Amino acid sequence: MPIYYEDEVDPRPINYDHAMAVDAMHAALPWHERMVIIAEYTQKNNLFGGMDAKARVRAALRWIETTTGTRLTEGEYKIYLGMFRNEVERKIR
Repeated sequence: MPIYYEDEVDPRPINYDHAMAVDAMHAALPWHERMVIIAEYTQKNNLFGGMDAKARVRAALRWIETTTGTRLTEGEYKIYLGMFRNEVERKIR
């Protein structure tokens, strides 16, 4: 069972139009880039709970390479994450 962090619960209602747009943007990414986003958001606590940011990135890089066969550097991981965040911020307002 995943760890529940009450302080991370956002009381705002879900904006389904925004959620669908973000989902479409995520689906358009190559698989290894999608996995970066998955590691940082949807599976952050489930797969990488209890890790600090550096350990989480290292574990995610191993997970991505094992799953996709694509070896990323820590710099590439951060670039992909930043590019996705910027794209979401730019398109979803």
